[in-house]
Amino acid sequence: MHITKRYTWVVFCALGTLILGIGILATSGESTKATTTAPDNEIVLTIGEIDRSALTEGDTLRKAHKYKEAIDAYQKVLETQGIAQSVRAEAEYDIGLLHIWLGEFDQAETIFTGMLTSYKDDPNAVGYAQYCLAWLEVQKGKYREAITRLEQSLSNESISDRELSARIQLQIGRTYLMFLRDNQKSGEAFRKVLTLYPDTESAKHPYVQAFKK
Repeated sequence: MHITKRYTWVVFCALGTLILGIGILATSGESTKATTTAPDNEIVLTIGEIDRSALTEGDTLRKAHKYKEAIDAYQKVLETQGIAQSVRAEAEYDIGLLHIWLGEFDQAETIFTGMLTSYKDDPNAVGYAQYCLAWLEVQKGKYREAITRLEQSLSNESISDRELSARIQLQIGRTYLMFLRDNQKSGEAFRKVLTLYPDTESAKHPYVQAFKK
């Protein structure tokens, strides 16, 4: 599973046109210009076996691309008494994503920043909020700030969602590769996805698979 720095350079040179040519098209949230394409993370918070039927209306509207109506539906969930905290976290997270899809980045940033405090006892909810805040930083050209945020999200090892952890690590690598053009550090990040989270969807990404041989 190990690959030397020399071969890392060879891999990226050989795949350079493919990776850099299709990367921005294939990966949401990776443009230096503002975009209404959201980060590629569907709602996967700590819902578990908890009844999430309260989210059905918002989910249906969101999938029908009725984003403003979906925001209203999720807002009703937040205003409902007795709703489980994890369901509230998912509803608020969805509202933030919908603001991104509508190009309302300031509103999205406010939502995700608030989640860092509101759900401070839920590492996964905080992790998803940090992931989206890092995505917003990339849109502003704050690439190193985004990387620092993502690295800090992983540093305390409190996130239990392996898919989330793998996605964060993958995003670190993509940011190094696509915006900072740092092949060495991007390679290190991609190798970590492969070695630490080999059973995740992120490990199947072409950037990561380039290190499997």
